[in-house]
Amino acid sequence: MSKKFLLTEKMREELLSTFKAAQELALEKQDIVSADYYGIMVKHLVDLKAVNKRDYKEVKPIVLKDTFNFSQKISPKMTLKETLTWLLEQDDMTPDEKFDLYYEERERIREAKGSRSFKKLLKELKIDPSDS
Repeated sequence: MSKKFLLTEKMREELLSTFKAAQELALEKQDIVSADYYGIMVKHLVDLKAVNKRDYKEVKPIVLKDTFNFSQKISPKMTLKETLTWLLEQDDMTPDEKFDLYYEERERIREAKGSRSFKKLLKELKIDPSDS
């Protein structure tokens, strides 16, 4: 999908003179590839047609409304696997939102169980992991 930009006549003239100068420098250095590129840019700038202000329709940015809080839909009684299945079925969520919710639920379950990481367990027992 290409974006369209409004270019003023002054900007077009400045670009045209810049690309013409760059094309001349490339030809002096016998850089044919760059000279052809700048020639194409000059040709397109010359062929560029003016747009009437009334014909130009300004595109307004899309304003996204606040997203629905999906964490209300996740039941605290759901297992992590059920949560994952439910999240994969959601079409109106981005992958990032799905991941965030899954991670939050995973951490909530982990904290509820009182589990801790292996490194944390070793630290609590005052065992140096490099000794084992």
